[in-house]
Amino acid sequence: PFEDGSAIALHRDLGATVSSLDAAHRGAGAAWGELIDQYRPLAQALVEAILGRLPPLRPPLALAAALRGDGLLLARRMTGSIEAFGLDLFSDARRPTAWLAGSAQHSGLPPSTAGSGAFGFLLQLLGHTHGWPFPAGGQGEITNALLKIAARDGAEIRCQASVKRVLVGGGRTTGVELANGEQLPARDVVSTISARPLAAILPEQALPHRLLRRLRIWRYGTAAFK
Repeated sequence: PFEDGSAIALHRDLGATVSSLDAAHRGAGAAWGELIDQYRPLAQALVEAILGRLPPLRPPLALAAALRGDGLLLARRMTGSIEAFGLDLFSDARRPTAWLAGSAQHSGLPPSTAGSGAFGFLLQLLGHTHGWPFPAGGQGEITNALLKIAARDGAEIRCQASVKRVLVGGGRTTGVELANGEQLPARDVVSTISARPLAAILPEQALPHRLLRRLRIWRYGTAAFK
């Protein structure tokens, strides 16, 4: 919500979204409705062009053929920032632009960053064409489902088992050592922690010096807060 308590809502129903936009800024709903009416039939082609395998050759060409002259405008908006996209679409109206920029934050890109236009618009478009579904029972059910699949395939899940260091021998990983001193042998080690904590548990010889140094001085960017 905005500081005065009002908010703009994205509904799967385009008419309801248009009404919500118009309540925040007159004319914003019409601009959004016209845009979605134009691109809703091309939603799947946009998904394949933006999120498909690299290099994405055929989907962009098919999309360009369908859009013709409008393709240049869409390309400019999507390769630019979501902030510029919104200001252009909504004639400099700040609140509708902020609403549109919210979806781009799922990419981790600041709203003023080039490329954020594609993510923000695509997520909003998919909200109309596919909806934003949630698992029955809450988001935790996704974790539960993954745990069941992992257990079925023989994986062992261990919580509260902090890794102290990654073990390396013969030029490759050999396992990890836990904070309690226990060592777990492994052919491969997969990590999802960020750069600096990862560098802290790697031995000096694990990576080239320049790469290890870059991990240690990694500068974090903006993040979404929910």
